[in-house]
Amino acid sequence: MKHLAAVSYTLFSLALSLPASAGVFVGGEIGSMHDKTTVESKTAYSYDKVSAGEHSRTRNLRLGYVWEKHRIYGMFHSADTGHDTSEIGLKSLHYNYLIPFPPLPNVKIALGATAGIFELTYETAQQEVVDDMEMEGWIYGPEASVLFPLFDFLELEVGYRYWFSSLEHTDKAMVNDVHHTWTTTTDSVSEWGVGLNFTF
Repeated sequence: MKHLAAVSYTLFSLALSLPASAGVFVGGEIGSMHDKTTVESKTAYSYDKVSAGEHSRTRNLRLGYVWEKHRIYGMFHSADTGHDTSEIGLKSLHYNYLIPFPPLPNVKIALGATAGIFELTYETAQQEVVDDMEMEGWIYGPEASVLFPLFDFLELEVGYRYWFSSLEHTDKAMVNDVHHTWTTTTDSVSEWGVGLNFTF
C-alpha cells in the first residue's frame, strides 16, 4: 500500500504543475511480460545454475496526463504466470516525449523512460528447509511505443518496455549435514503490450 500511495502522490503533484490545457487519459492494455531470473545453488562440492524466468500474460491499467509533446502516467500491471509456484507484481511511473511520424502526421512515436516497483515470489523446491523466496525493489529503463489515432478521444497504442534490475535474494540452509546456498537474481524485465487510450 505504501508504494501505491507514493505513486498516487507523485502523479497528483505532477498534475498540479501542468498547464490548464493538459488532458487526462485512461488506458487499458494486454500483453506479455518476461523476467530474466536465474537461481544458483552452491555447496562445498557442487554448483548449479538454472534459468527461472517467467513468461506472463499481462492486463494493465494506465492513468496519466498529456500536454503538447509530453505525457506522464502511472501503470498498474496484473501478471498471470499460468501456475501457482510464482507471483509477479509491478507498479510503474512513465515519462514520454511525443514525436510526429512524418509519413503519417497524425501518428505519434512515444519515446521515454520508466521506473517501478517489481515484486517476485517463488515457491521453493526445498520447502522443508527454505521458505518461499520473495524479492521486491526498483527497476528502471527505456520504453517506446507508437500511437495511432482512431477518433479525437481514442487512440491505439503498441509499445515495448525494458527494465534493468539488480534484485537478488539469498537463502542458506543445512541439508544432510552439507551447507547449501541458493541465490536468486533478476537481471531484467521486459514487456510488450497493445491497448487503447481514452482522452478526456
